[in-house]
Amino acid sequence: MIQPRLLIFDFDGTLVDSEAGILAAIVQTVREYGFPEAMIEQWRVLIGLPLAEQLRRLLPEAEQGGIPAVVERYRQIYRTTGPIQTQPIPGMGAVLAEAHTAGRLMAIASSKRGSSIQLILERLGWRDYFGAIFSPEGLTHAKPHPESVERALAQFALPREAALLVGDTTFDLETARRGGVRSCAVTWGVHTVAQLAAAQPDCWAEDVDQLRGHIFAKLDPEAGVYTTS
Repeated sequence: MIQPRLLIFDFDGTLVDSEAGILAAIVQTVREYGFPEAMIEQWRVLIGLPLAEQLRRLLPEAEQGGIPAVVERYRQIYRTTGPIQTQPIPGMGAVLAEAHTAGRLMAIASSKRGSSIQLILERLGWRDYFGAIFSPEGLTHAKPHPESVERALAQFALPREAALLVGDTTFDLETARRGGVRSCAVTWGVHTVAQLAAAQPDCWAEDVDQLRGHIFAKLDPEAGVYTTS
């Protein structure tokens, strides 16, 4: 395999640091509904799944009928400050610009709603970098189901070996595995290195420079290994 031609990025915790805004909305929602305080951390580690699925995993069966109302209230809270608190991962803008100039195809596969992603991309000046955005409202199956990967490959008419999925959670890495594409785990997001290691990513990035190296990695056919430019 040569350099990846299609880069499929998770959004929250991978391209942008959105945890402060998300966590603030979680804390307010938990307290408004009188949920146990322990639920805050339990909810935080589920960032990366669709919101309704997060709550299905958190709430007892007897309370799950109220999930739509909780989801709507969370979104009301998040919309007030969440997008404003979201900041790019330092150095990420330059890497995306370089990849775009180099002709890499790029897509986003996220559990965040598409309207929120678009708003943040516009504010950061990144919208033109991405040829596709896959979010729950446009999918039949959200992550970790591989539908987003399959649709990205189909849209760009590329084989699985041409793609690299980049994410900060085990849900992203499972999506890549189930979709038959390589994965790169970034360590600056919500899941710990130990959690990510258990999901067996194909490569690691501890900082944006290392991620850039994987994006522009080249196969040395004699050695059978990847080298970075």
